[in-house]
Amino acid sequence: MRIAYLVRKTSGGMQTHIQGLLSGLDRLSFEPIVISPHSEKLFSSLENLGVDYFRVDMADKISLKDDIISACLVASILRKIRPDILHVHGNKAALIGWLASRFCPPKCMVITIHNFLSGLDRNMGNLDQKPSALALVYKKASKSVLNAADRVIAVSTELGRYLKNEIGVRSDKVSIIPNGIDMKQWEAYRKSSFNARRILGFADNVKLIGTMGRLVPFKGHQVLLKSISRLIKKHSDMHLLVIGDGPLRDELIAQARALGISQNVKFLGFVDEPGQYLAALDVFVLASIAEPFGIAILEAMSLGLPVISTRSGGVVDIIEDRKTGLLVNPSDEASLADAIEELLNNKSLGKTLSQNGQKLVSEKFTIKAMVDKTCAIYNELMYDA
Repeated sequence: MRIAYLVRKTSGGMQTHIQGLLSGLDRLSFEPIVISPHSEKLFSSLENLGVDYFRVDMADKISLKDDIISACLVASILRKIRPDILHVHGNKAALIGWLASRFCPPKCMVITIHNFLSGLDRNMGNLDQKPSALALVYKKASKSVLNAADRVIAVSTELGRYLKNEIGVRSDKVSIIPNGIDMKQWEAYRKSSFNARRILGFADNVKLIGTMGRLVPFKGHQVLLKSISRLIKKHSDMHLLVIGDGPLRDELIAQARALGISQNVKFLGFVDEPGQYLAALDVFVLASIAEPFGIAILEAMSLGLPVISTRSGGVVDIIEDRKTGLLVNPSDEASLADAIEELLNNKSLGKTLSQNGQKLVSEKFTIKAMVDKTCAIYNELMYDA
């Protein structure tokens, strides 16, 4: 069965998802081919996996001219490779895939949604701001695009509810398949000789808090910086490690400076192997205002780190409060600071959360589970086609 994967320009959780899915496919049964904008990291991994790929650029924002050009290029590739299934990842790629399918219809189309739609309140972190007229038009268009697919996969229960109740995707089209990770890969970082603390200039006794994700409003970095500023007044030996990059980088650096904590915050940007740095942490924090899933939580749990996150989106599919992690309300800087301090002071609780988190990932959030459920959908659709 030939599967064409259409992917927008991506990094972080979506890229991890795609790489994991492709690595787990039974290549005797499935032939994957990827269509994507240029990504050195993604293309390198595809070459290592022996997966063919085509480069097609896509505009980051909605652009009628650029999107039609991209769709025509995708359609020409589809005519060439004749896939059984077109599996699209992401909202923007879904639009391009839908347009391309008008010119060259695949036998079946699957769309995996990884995030809330851009510009519609929660996704941008501006919860009190009304969506723009363009965003509302995009919402209507997305409803049509998603309902045109044979199946829509959501990576969390909350994202699935959102697609059905707020976007209007038919319930019978939506399937929930959580992200999965290669736990052995992440466990290996704990045993690595790479000493992140020494390389970054931190003493062994420094209290090191960390987070990982794109520097965008809905990830809640602004709230985390405020929480850290509260704690540093009592814990001068505390440092925050921020892994990831994005449009808010300069603003966050300025915020840290204004809060007087610049010396205690290190912005690493994107790094090729973030696990090497995460393994050095005492506590991992994800302060998202609205988190579609939270694959970084799984990665931190695999490393044996105690995790704190917000009660937002797909996080509640992963964390059970005070069992597999600590949960606080979004945008509550005081509660977040209290949770961080509790884990720093209560090693026994941290150990319990770490052990339960590792067990949860190994039982429920593996690449194999994700791949098996996805392939079951492929087989079901082709049987009915």
